[in-house]
Amino acid sequence: MRNCSDRPPGPLPDAGSAGSRKPFRVLSVDSDAATLELIRERLGQAGFEVTTAQSGAEAIRVLEFRKLDLVIVDIHIPDIEGLSLLRFIREHFKDLEVIMTAQSPTVPEAVEAIKGGR
Repeated sequence: MRNCSDRPPGPLPDAGSAGSRKPFRVLSVDSDAATLELIRERLGQAGFEVTTAQSGAEAIRVLEFRKLDLVIVDIHIPDIEGLSLLRFIREHFKDLEVIMTAQSPTVPEAVEAIKGGR
């Protein structure tokens, strides 16, 4: 899996024109504050509404109280593994889209993420 900073900067897809629909709501979960800030900045510039969390517990609190369209989860987050959070999302928020990220995943982690945490 690639780190978002590995890609050259470029335009992001439009999150919706003003007044036409609600902004696309994203939760980004990562223990690295710099990564969260980069995601918030880049997606925010494109019109996305971005919420961040630095732990699994914080992410679950956000999931319980906010309507979201997408969750971006690092496989290695403190307090709960990202794959456990993926399983929680699949169990409680079946229609929520999830993107898993990792700086250097193991093959079993990548396979489990592709299978949806099962």
